[in-house]
Amino acid sequence: MTEKPIKKNTINNPKNNNNNNIVKKEIKIENKHILKVKNFFKKIKIKLVGFFKFLQKKNFFNNSTSFLLVFILFFTIISINNKKETVKEKPIIIKTTSDEFNEQFKIKKDFKINSEQFSFYQRIREFDKSHQYYTTIATKNELFTKWIELFDGWRYVLNGDPKYKKADCVGAVYHFLTNGWNSNMYLEDVKSIVGRAKILAKKSELKIRRSKYSIKSGDLIIIQVVKNKPSHAGIVYDVQNNWVRYFDLNIKHRTWGMRSVRWKDWRVYAIYEISLSFWLGDLCSQAREFYKLD
Repeated sequence: MTEKPIKKNTINNPKNNNNNNIVKKEIKIENKHILKVKNFFKKIKIKLVGFFKFLQKKNFFNNSTSFLLVFILFFTIISINNKKETVKEKPIIIKTTSDEFNEQFKIKKDFKINSEQFSFYQRIREFDKSHQYYTTIATKNELFTKWIELFDGWRYVLNGDPKYKKADCVGAVYHFLTNGWNSNMYLEDVKSIVGRAKILAKKSELKIRRSKYSIKSGDLIIIQVVKNKPSHAGIVYDVQNNWVRYFDLNIKHRTWGMRSVRWKDWRVYAIYEISLSFWLGDLCSQAREFYKLD
């Protein structure tokens, strides 16, 4: 005989009670603010009505200008009277287990996720949050400051070991995005990065910057010393007139530095958006399969 699954008593659960209390407190606070607004509008309405009666006593309706003023006041009263206050309810999303997740989003029986899939979902969410911060919130100065903090005292060495504060250009970009900004990108050479970016671009999962106006701080710049042979990588700082400024770990300085190159210069092989698919690295294909079930 198969045992019937035991249903959790959500009513007597102290966690749920605490959450309900929090929601009630938030609604009470919002209601207080709404009452204050309503009382404020009531006072204005009373004053306007009193002023309207005062004008009637003083025969203020005789000339056209005074009539226009009263007409405006009349419609102001109507607009205040018809004004409706709306309460914006902030949904409190609590995702602690796969069962609660399935129940909350009402996922059908055939597509319910298990605990292993749920932990994977949480990982993807964390990478998504860090990617959003990097691409939409972090300023160019914040990016550059993080670069200096990470690579202060480092030396440029081809295939260098980060344990000894040594790295090449690609190793520096990898260390910057993973340890500095919590990405999961691949550690690979420049040629492989270009190949991956082209594949993602074909799938519309990454943008290649075609115009200087589309370039953003934090983009990945690829430099070539020999035509059609990309060999260097850095992070875009900004664009000043026709000059793209970027920071990197390079042979010339033997450490980190800020450099610039003219937009459309033949040395600029490409500038890529650091998209979410690029950010996720080897989790990208798994994420695609996972979201098919969602």
